[in-house]
Amino acid sequence: MNHITIVGRLTESVKVTKVDGKDNDFYSVRGRIADNIYRKNSDDITNFIDFSFARSNEPNTNYISRLAKGSEVVIMGEVVTSKNETDGHTYHNVRVNAKTVRSVGSSTSGDPESSEPTQTLSPSTSAAPVTDTPTDEDLPF
Repeated sequence: MNHITIVGRLTESVKVTKVDGKDNDFYSVRGRIADNIYRKNSDDITNFIDFSFARSNEPNTNYISRLAKGSEVVIMGEVVTSKNETDGHTYHNVRVNAKTVRSVGSSTSGDPESSEPTQTLSPSTSAAPVTDTPTDEDLPF
């Protein structure tokens, strides 16, 4: 099973772009979070993790406004890796194909866009329907 949950702060506001798909159009939402690891007697470490998800409808401005630079978010999804060879160097990139992106401390007002994307970036795979939306009090941290 490939599942990851990450908490971090957005390094910049998310970017929303309309993608002309083969069978249907969708909106891609992409961002990057910084996850800091504090060490008492050595240098701190900051990991940068890219994430993305897709929606069949354009995300509303209220949802996107909560995903601004510096916002703390919880991201749940699948780890995706890719290999890139440039100038004789091999780079392995890791990102998260998000199923859920939630701003920490935000309220869910019953708006379905406030918590869950409708599909992953693979247009042929849709996320399972949301039957019980957890609140921030349900998060284990």
